[in-house]
Amino acid sequence: MSRRIFFSRSTPRHWTIRTRITIAVAMGTTKERLSVIFFESDSLARNLEHNETHVTVKGGRQLVQNRFSKPLSATGELESIRITWKHIDGVDTNVIKPQMLDGLNIYTNGESHEFAITTPKYHYAHSNSLDFQLIKSFTHLDLQEFNFDWKERDYDILIGDYLRIDEYYTLDEGMEQSFGKDSQLDKMEAGFFFVESQSGLDTTLNGIRCMWNNDSSIETCQKTLLFYQRAHLTDNAQIAVDLIDPVGLHPTINIDLTSMSPARGCEYYAYMTLPLDIFVDKYQSSPIFVFGERDLELPEFKLKNSAWGSEALFQLKGGKQNEIKLHSRYVEPIEKGGYKNSNFDTLIFLACDSGNENVNENPFYSKGLGYESYFTQDTVFHHLNATKINFRIPTANANDYFLIQHTTIACIFFSVLYLLAKTFKADTR
Repeated sequence: MSRRIFFSRSTPRHWTIRTRITIAVAMGTTKERLSVIFFESDSLARNLEHNETHVTVKGGRQLVQNRFSKPLSATGELESIRITWKHIDGVDTNVIKPQMLDGLNIYTNGESHEFAITTPKYHYAHSNSLDFQLIKSFTHLDLQEFNFDWKERDYDILIGDYLRIDEYYTLDEGMEQSFGKDSQLDKMEAGFFFVESQSGLDTTLNGIRCMWNNDSSIETCQKTLLFYQRAHLTDNAQIAVDLIDPVGLHPTINIDLTSMSPARGCEYYAYMTLPLDIFVDKYQSSPIFVFGERDLELPEFKLKNSAWGSEALFQLKGGKQNEIKLHSRYVEPIEKGGYKNSNFDTLIFLACDSGNENVNENPFYSKGLGYESYFTQDTVFHHLNATKINFRIPTANANDYFLIQHTTIACIFFSVLYLLAKTFKADTR
């Protein structure tokens, strides 16, 4: 096990700017902060306009993060909750966004939940679809009241003594969007940047930052240079992740790292979120950990009132083909038989010791609850592949139930009869 894996339960450390936000929120400040990333300086100059109250951006595939924060009335023991939502065509990891798992993911270090799995770091619930009732059961908040575009945008939500919502999307070609201060906000600011340089962990953004007055007029727009270090980086390497045929009831994942050399201070990993249909035999596949439903015998339909599934982390070897053996459960028979479609997410990354905890001090996102909390604070993640594995599980024909049942009973009856006859015949000799 790599020394980067970090299992002790503790309060997640967040980037330092959050301290200022928390103090402001405690005093009653509700604010919005917008960040728009252009691909080049010329694009920023051509596609940005402003008047006395609004800044208008002409769409050209710009990356957008909209952050909203407001105070919450804390009652009882304070707990941290993180909710992420990424739709199937969501925005990939970039200079202002961390790697987020597909679908709905809810993490909490407070009370457990019947649908959640329990790990040394958090309680965790996952769903491929957006489930507002599940969110409400964890948070007691009705997120449907917020004007979110769940179908087109991704969200990273933190809940504690305040509510912080990060919304991610791209501003498509031909679109135009104006940004201004809503009267219900105490503070509003917006930054419009292009990436001036990227070197290793270091990223430099250049552009302008605008502040609004209480009367919703623009106070000032000034040039701004922003330097920070990223904990999540993308890699251009072509890493193949495939199912080995034939799949059957024991799907095997092949991860081709033959083009990747071992790196000093780094290790390759595969992180998986597995539905109830699939399980890991830890004695066969040797994961670093597997948390959640691990019963090796029960069929899928006997576990429907249990947790959603399991999460597992595997260490991989650079420069080699890596195989991970999984197992599918027997699923509930259906009329005429057939197959049940199932899928799970596989995240392949290289985790490296940076020796610098400044990777947590990021103005756009913070390390917190999630798979990254299993690693030390100075870990940097180089993301190589994020794949949704789709496969089919053979399903028995429900119409054959009585035939199989009667045949089984008949076999048992005649077997017992045969044994008794043999025994009686032997005794008479």
